[in-house]
Amino acid sequence: MWAELSYLASGVAMALWMALSKSPSDSLDPGQAVYRYQTSKVLSVGLVLGLAVLCSLLWKTASIPLDSLPGVLFFASGWLMLAMPAAIYLYCNAYRIIATDDALLIRGVGTHRSIPYRDIKEVVLKDGGPRSGSLLELYDARHRRLLSATSSFDYQGLSAVVRSRARPYGVVYRHRDMWGKWS
Repeated sequence: MWAELSYLASGVAMALWMALSKSPSDSLDPGQAVYRYQTSKVLSVGLVLGLAVLCSLLWKTASIPLDSLPGVLFFASGWLMLAMPAAIYLYCNAYRIIATDDALLIRGVGTHRSIPYRDIKEVVLKDGGPRSGSLLELYDARHRRLLSATSSFDYQGLSAVVRSRARPYGVVYRHRDMWGKWS
């Protein structure tokens, strides 16, 4: 009985934490453009609550004693099912791309890097079909990929900002439509 309640209590606690948590400050200057994952708090909270109920029901119907190895593994796998959506939400909530006047700043969980506009030599925007999404890629002079952003971001807005701010440094823009035609 306590295992089912622990799943439910943990799920409710994680859902409340996710619902009430605030995003880290976006930038030092409120006038800077900030691009983030478009995550849905409602969907994330619902997913954690649904998994908590599912884990609780699975534990109740499994009738595996907790003092055996299969019982411990089954119980731990339920905890992992609860922790994964919360961890993904935490990562997506913390990751952002900030467009300053001199560079793109990439911030995430344990990630802080900067891409100066003078290092960007090629901007590639690839439009995919309805299933594959779209992709923005930034390359340097040796054709190493500096950044790849999917349609989970406002990739068109980010592309426009990078093109305008990197234009003085000779950036090349290429666009591939969903039928494979380059322009």
